[in-house]
Amino acid sequence: MSGFDEKALQKGFLLGEVRVTPADGELWRGDEQLASLRPKAMDVLIALVVRNGEVVSRDELMEAVWQGGIVSDDTLTGYLSEIRRAIGDDSRNQAVIQTVSKRGYRLTSDVRLLDEEREVSTATRPNRRYLLPAGAAVVALIVALSVSLLFRSAPSVDSEPVVLLATPVNATGDPDVDYFANELALKTRDRLIGRGATVVSGSAADAFAESDADFATLQQVIGAGYVVTSTLERQRDGIRLSAELRRTPDSAPVWSDVFEATPAEMRNLYARIADAMAPTLALPQEGAESTESAVQLDDETYQLFLLGRHHERAVTASSLSAAIDYYQQVLAVEPDYALAYAGIANCEALLIQYGSSPIQEAAPKVEANATKALTLDPTLSHAHHARGLLAFYSGSHSDAAVHFEKAISLGPTHSAHSAMLGRTLLFGGDPASALPHMRRAVQLSPISPLALNNYGQNLTALGRFDDASEQYQKALEVAPEYANTFWGLGYMHWLMQQPENGYRFFDIGLDKGLREQSGALQQLAWIAVDLGRLEEAEQLLARASGMEWLDMTGRHAEFYLHASRGEIDTYLAGSAGTWDGVIYSLRGLAFSLGDDPEQAIDNYESAFETSPWLEANMYLTSAGISHELNLSAAYDAMGRHEEAREIRETLLERLSGYEITPPNVHALLAGTLYLEGDTAAAILHLEQALAAGWGANRTVQYDPVIADLLSTPEASDIAGRLQVADARDPEAGMSAED
Repeated sequence: MSGFDEKALQKGFLLGEVRVTPADGELWRGDEQLASLRPKAMDVLIALVVRNGEVVSRDELMEAVWQGGIVSDDTLTGYLSEIRRAIGDDSRNQAVIQTVSKRGYRLTSDVRLLDEEREVSTATRPNRRYLLPAGAAVVALIVALSVSLLFRSAPSVDSEPVVLLATPVNATGDPDVDYFANELALKTRDRLIGRGATVVSGSAADAFAESDADFATLQQVIGAGYVVTSTLERQRDGIRLSAELRRTPDSAPVWSDVFEATPAEMRNLYARIADAMAPTLALPQEGAESTESAVQLDDETYQLFLLGRHHERAVTASSLSAAIDYYQQVLAVEPDYALAYAGIANCEALLIQYGSSPIQEAAPKVEANATKALTLDPTLSHAHHARGLLAFYSGSHSDAAVHFEKAISLGPTHSAHSAMLGRTLLFGGDPASALPHMRRAVQLSPISPLALNNYGQNLTALGRFDDASEQYQKALEVAPEYANTFWGLGYMHWLMQQPENGYRFFDIGLDKGLREQSGALQQLAWIAVDLGRLEEAEQLLARASGMEWLDMTGRHAEFYLHASRGEIDTYLAGSAGTWDGVIYSLRGLAFSLGDDPEQAIDNYESAFETSPWLEANMYLTSAGISHELNLSAAYDAMGRHEEAREIRETLLERLSGYEITPPNVHALLAGTLYLEGDTAAAILHLEQALAAGWGANRTVQYDPVIADLLSTPEASDIAGRLQVADARDPEAGMSAED
């Protein structure tokens, strides 16, 4: 039916089974919240509902929502895309919003107004916050001299108390107790989170606890809170821990206790500490069960396990290999210790990115150890996390998401699970669903350099460079020597079309640990090609391939190296018979550059059949590459226009989903609109790309669609400016030698 009154709709309505409440922008199915729409997206939805069943043109939608204001087609397309994602619709499965070719859009769902007695009040809805219930401790952790910097834009939900949980001071004189102290802090943290708090422990908490920073400053910046400090001492029959909880802003002690534990009791000490502290923090006594393995290790073997955990958390190629060795020593003594199998699975998976493990070799090790761990203990979230990592690195984003969701259900306190689910959804082409999980990860670990880097990388892929830069700055304040921060900064500046700055950040990172990470060397090789430093790029790729197989980044760098040397035929000859999805796609690009659309189509179709994730990979989009766009051009060349238009419609929807459009995405939009016949709009996007620095990365010239656009009379001025920029001498190369 049509003819709904807009004022009546503002009170709420049902869109099929989906309950829509415009006042707060929320969409619900039963008790499950599906999404929150931005105000303008809700206005677009209401404009379609008002004329349910009728075709509404783009001009009519713009007039209804913006009422004469200036707005681009891309903006409207972006809001339509947001609505479709929220209701489970998309451009191919148009069950609710149909695109009527050359006419507009039509809503086809059953719509019913909500009666007042059927409206669901805010008070009866499930708590929609991503943080924890009232009375929980929201923990924000800071380095003593950078309180304001770290928390200026940290994710925050309310002003509940803050708890800083410092690692116990080791006063025993035995350095091996350090590993126990670190484990004790992490398990106490998780126990408190299980009670309803959000707690962070780690190096930044220790820095604050050890400093002379004014607790009043802490209170002023982030609200009232608590700081937990403790000391471990040796006694004849075990250890003694003295713990104290102080309140800000006056640093008044509000709780203290002394705990004694024999060697056998030390492993459950975290539960005693957290449970004793809970009443002072107004946390419930129930809600967190012990996660200790049913299999008990002797003291010497348990120390080996702690060493494994310590090295696993360092996340470098050498530390991950060392962790595996310690875990294997544990299993040699106790072959049924599930946590050791989960640790090996996770390390083997991480070595795909950080070390020298080809995925073909790592996959069976990850799966075997994860399966063994879950057979012994089905509740181990880290075993599912390892499976998720394997699926993610294999490009199977849908499978990876399932594994990370399972990991979160079993280990909701672990920020890495949420961070990787967000990253998986992002790289799978669903940035709107990814963001809440990214924020959740940082809320759980607001000063973890790993969590901050993951969030920064995800924001980078969304084109939100300023926000990403803040996350990287926080990571540097917390851990100045953390190599992956420089990887993230280098990659971000490269996407910002600042290859020289990107190179410099990688160059700094080489001395901090990136030199042993094949993935970083491959990315640096791509940047070197963009800077015209071809010999250096070749050396970097040789070093990286000697450590492990080339991943998607390395394959692209290798292709562009050949293209820069005019060796497309050499590339095609050398890649023949080496078939995987990425190779197929690059051969498709090579044939596109060689004006052979039939061969391009064969290779691109094989690429998407072999590796379906290539079609919606946010990495390629943010890097300015769209193999789908080149396939659509090849379809047009072969007269397959309907297939070409279907691809471009999907591309326009996906590329318009950015809140802030990166320069490379502007270029892709330009190419897509050019193939759609809208050269004027294409030129506008190309100008915006150029204004944002696009073109500084030399490999953009190897996009056949953009090359055709630049050859048009309308784009002659832009082409001239690009040629002038390309003619400038690159800066002298920086050494990549060991």
